[in-house]
Amino acid sequence: MFVYLVSPYMVYIRAAAARNNNKGTLFSQNIRMMKNNNTGEYTMHIMPGNLAFCRNDLEIDNAKFQPNTCTFSPDGGIYWSLISFEPGNIQLNGCGETYQVPRRQKDSGIKEWIKYEPYSTDSELPLLR
Repeated sequence: MFVYLVSPYMVYIRAAAARNNNKGTLFSQNIRMMKNNNTGEYTMHIMPGNLAFCRNDLEIDNAKFQPNTCTFSPDGGIYWSLISFEPGNIQLNGCGETYQVPRRQKDSGIKEWIKYEPYSTDSELPLLR
């Protein structure tokens, strides 16, 4: 998951791994850089051992999903619990708000279309070099 924003007021770059199951989404940010001219905030964080983090799969602890809120784990992950799933929309409990994930159609102007493949414990992550 990547976010890259450059405007006259802010530069924001973020990379994170995310893993989903029937309980919700685990979000684990490994790179965050921000310069916000409005607030004066200037932050930079790259996870120690970032290459190893990128090569390894996220391990979900289902006990951390809470039905009405997000949960922060000591290792930096954020657990967003599933509220509902409909064919056209997924709702997750964010941190103080509800995150909406609407389904987009192939012809809706998307530059890339990623086909869903169910997670398999037999699959291996590619090595990054």
